[in-house]
Amino acid sequence: MRYLSILILFSSVLLLGVGPCSPSLTDVCTQHFPRYEQQLATAADVLKNANPTTGPDGRVEPGRVIASATDRASWVHTEDRREWQFWAERLLKDTQRFMDALDQDPNLYDIRAKLSDAANELVAFHGYTQMAQFERMRTSVGRVIERGREARELVCSHVQQETGR
Repeated sequence: MRYLSILILFSSVLLLGVGPCSPSLTDVCTQHFPRYEQQLATAADVLKNANPTTGPDGRVEPGRVIASATDRASWVHTEDRREWQFWAERLLKDTQRFMDALDQDPNLYDIRAKLSDAANELVAFHGYTQMAQFERMRTSVGRVIERGREARELVCSHVQQETGR
């Protein structure tokens, strides 16, 4: 997947603003969630537009996965799977940073639960990637997008209530 390298590079650039410390809730709402959602949207686009199979030269190329293929992982090169796994690990770390920022307020349990669901789905995505289950990878990214959107709405609503805006 030639677009995967672009996704990894794009994600790395977007993550430059996410430091090792827990960001404030305002920062999570206004800066970090938009970057997080952009990464997920880009990944969803890459996965949506890809339909990989392994060609005669062993390279991934567009097409259908052959049902009789004996090696499930043959459609995605090990290098591509590692890149997707690395991407999921980085996004999982960001999700944990968001959850850490929410630990500041014990009344934010619902938001932490949504982010925990997103984190669990990222772990599942990582596993699907390792097992070369492409359709499940697509589905999993969609679930992370949904949980992230729900968490963002809750966080931003909480921030607006706190700041009186």
